[in-house]
Amino acid sequence: MVATLDGRRAVLTGGDDGSVRARDPLTGTQVGASFRPEGAMGGRTLAAAVVNDRLVMISGAWDGRLAISDLAGPRPPSDGGAPNEPEVADAWWKDRGYPSRTAITELSGRRVAVVGFSDGAVRVFDLHDGADVSGPFAGHAETVMGVGVVSIGGRLLVASGRDELVQHDLASGEPVGSPLSLDVHALATATVDGRPMLIVGQSSGILMRVDTATLAPLGEPMGGHTDRVWMIATTEVEGQPVALSAGGETVNLWELRTGRALCRELVRHHGGAYAVAVGELNGRPVAFTAGRSGLVWRVDLVEAVRQRPSARTVLDAGETVTALAVTTIGGRAWLVVGTSYRAKDGTGSAILWCDPDDGSVRQKLPLIGVVEGLTGSGDTLVIAAEEGLLAYAAVPSAVEFHW
Repeated sequence: MVATLDGRRAVLTGGDDGSVRARDPLTGTQVGASFRPEGAMGGRTLAAAVVNDRLVMISGAWDGRLAISDLAGPRPPSDGGAPNEPEVADAWWKDRGYPSRTAITELSGRRVAVVGFSDGAVRVFDLHDGADVSGPFAGHAETVMGVGVVSIGGRLLVASGRDELVQHDLASGEPVGSPLSLDVHALATATVDGRPMLIVGQSSGILMRVDTATLAPLGEPMGGHTDRVWMIATTEVEGQPVALSAGGETVNLWELRTGRALCRELVRHHGGAYAVAVGELNGRPVAFTAGRSGLVWRVDLVEAVRQRPSARTVLDAGETVTALAVTTIGGRAWLVVGTSYRAKDGTGSAILWCDPDDGSVRQKLPLIGVVEGLTGSGDTLVIAAEEGLLAYAAVPSAVEFHW
């Protein structure tokens, strides 16, 4: 099937595995990454149509079902830049372990992903073409449970943790300072009154603030979770730097200048609180949080900081939610939800692209294995899953793929 995408002609092809690819008809090079319509059992026929001024694709499968895919929405860079090619993901999984935690930053004018892996190493990739930029940084014997990037004196440092907290120069990969022996199960960065700091969540449920210049703890430990901390998100609300932590069965809110708890049970998730993300909706700072129950909650952070917490459910994902992100792609805000579930043939997962206002699911991307982490920054989203890395970015076009 031939269609016009990004103002250029492209050939859409369907495979026996149900996947669909777009290729340049002159060079044969792939445009973007392959995707698989939900429930596809092998491609048989493809057609395109315009419905309500939106380009859609209709694909027929071997089992007689039709899948309709909206071609207007988020998609990988139009030049097909890996790291989201399946072949690359397979190679990472076999040779390097799977990606577990990610951060996004800029290095020498290049947009890069800083990625912790299950083999204990940290690597840096160019988000435009997937090329290795630096790493691997050694330092951990097991899966990296947190990565963050901070700037000290004009120098970018990568902080990573598992059995200890270490820092490396982002450009050279050289270690900086001495490691801090510390159990790290979650990690986030923040700047408080011009001073960068790390917020570390531990398996015990304790949180700590750490000085990035010395890797020394700041103040007293912050207790409040009955079990391990899975995720931390930081932001600023009405001039006040705050952190939200998901651990045990609760999401807690902290004031970062003093480490004081603003709310010790902002939301309770029965079975486990695994994910939290922050963003802005209608000009107000909000947080989204979820866990084992599959319910995704939205919290107005202004009201929470004012000690009048207001939370409501916006989505029932139907499966355990392991990661969340809020990002803007193509000028539109998205709530991205990573789910995981157990199936007869192993562990499956999916990425849900949702409207952050009402939680409606606009597209679903099936994956294999657990979604370990989602990181949104500006118009870029990086997904860390057991099958590899996927990168999404805005492209200058009116018609974009839903993946």
